[in-house]
Parts: sequence; C-alpha cells; structure tokens
Amino acid sequence: MRNIPLYALLFLAVSPAYALDFSFEKNHCAAGEYRPKEPKSGGTSGLLDSTAWAETGICVKIPIAKLQAAATDLGVMTWGGTTKIAGFKELPTTRPNDLFRVKVTYEARHKHLWCQSAQWPMVWSARVIDGTKVAPDRIYVVTDRVPGGDGNGAHIKQMSARIELLRHSDDKTSLHMRYEVRAPSQKPSWAVGAITEYADRLKKVASGGRAPGAAADPACPY
Repeated sequence: MRNIPLYALLFLAVSPAYALDFSFEKNHCAAGEYRPKEPKSGGTSGLLDSTAWAETGICVKIPIAKLQAAATDLGVMTWGGTTKIAGFKELPTTRPNDLFRVKVTYEARHKHLWCQSAQWPMVWSARVIDGTKVAPDRIYVVTDRVPGGDGNGAHIKQMSARIELLRHSDDKTSLHMRYEVRAPSQKPSWAVGAITEYADRLKKVASGGRAPGAAADPACPY
C-alpha cells in the first residue's frame, strides 16, 4: 500500500472480515511469467465507501522453502505506508498443517489537513495445502482485517489477501496473490501495487535481504 493515502481514509465503522477466493488460478512458472502480466483488477468508486481488488502473480526463481520462511518475516507482512507496528502477537495454530498464525496491528500516521494516526489489526496465517511441512508443494498464506483498532482505523472495513506459493521445480515457485480492500477512495491500481510490493518484499527477504518495514512519515514525526 505504499503511496496510498491511508491518512485520507478516516471514516466508517468496522464490519467483519470477508472471505475471498482466487478467481484466476494459474501456474505462472508454467506460463513463463516472470513479471506481472495483465493483472486482473476492478472495484467500485466512492469518496466514503469504495472497493478495490486485484489478482496477479509471477514465477519466482527461489525455492518454495525459502519463500515459506520469508513469509513469516514481519517486514514482509508490513504494508507500504505503515509508519509503526503498534502490536504483534503470536496466536495458536488450529490445524496440523498450519505453519504460523499472528496478529499484527498497523499504524499509519500521515498529514491530511493535520497529522492524524489510524490503527487497524490483521491476522496472518499460513498452511501447507499439498506436500508436508518439510517438503511443501503448495502453501496458502492468508491475511484478513479483524475487528479492533482505533476510531480512525475504522475506515478500513475490509482488507484481505490470499497468497498461493506453488512449487514448480527445485528452484522455481509460482506466486499468485489476490488482494481486496473496502474503504473510502480506493483505486484498483493501488490494489495491484499492494500485490507487486508484497512480492518484492517476499523475494527480497527470501534472497537474504531485509524488507523496509514501517517508516515514519517525515511530515508527521512521532
């Protein structure tokens, strides 16, 4: 969500997280797609209530096990535009094939007439769909906005993502992702950006680098 004006979204009440499913499942490695190609996206416009979604993916020249490990990194889970991680809690897993389950509370403090902050929590989880934890063939990573946060954070009525990591070979993994948000003033292009930026963070950490994580807005220092 980098460059998305979270600070402009300061309305509405929280509703329960929505379930989402892939609509365009695809093995991007079999298709030879190493860059996002023709991302599917759409939504409804509105100043106070709008939706945006996108779904796309790429073939990543990284083993699935390394991407699996990187998916647990807090920096990978930190959306662009986040200025502080206000909370992090490990949650108990509920199924034998679960890999992790955590609750992250985000804060975005930016200037909109004056500096304002918004907080909202999301639960992230991952599980092995095919294969085993030691040798996974297909992994789903899921995150949903859950009730909580502050009054300004209530503007985000839905924020969800579903990520599939599909083993194509020993050194190639298909990464497919769907992202959906319901909040004021959203755009489909921002939803596409949320996917490509998540993929960039995941690849960077899986390759031994470090994701940028939360960064304070110089215009609104803490």
